[in-house]
Amino acid sequence: MNCGTARQIVPVEATLKGKLRWFDHEEKEKLKIKLESVANFISETHGCTASVCFKDNCEPLINSADQTTSITQALIEEFSKEGINDHIGLPLFVSDDFSNYL
Repeated sequence: MNCGTARQIVPVEATLKGKLRWFDHEEKEKLKIKLESVANFISETHGCTASVCFKDNCEPLINSADQTTSITQALIEEFSKEGINDHIGLPLFVSDDFSNYL
């Protein structure tokens, strides 16, 4: 958040930046609508205006279940199940930017 140069000065403008992550496009649209609604509500409550800008940098990474199972099985056969973190089917926010490579 950037909103001024000193604590005792009330800024004319404030900027808040962050990241949204989602598992599917429907959820992404719901999040965008909700975030715009919250920003507008807070700004109107304080007699201000708000604008919200979204940059879509990458898609969520959704691995094929068949390929993930195949790779996991190959790793288990090569290295044993011990040490393999098996989260097949569980959504995780660990490398969604890898979708850009795919």
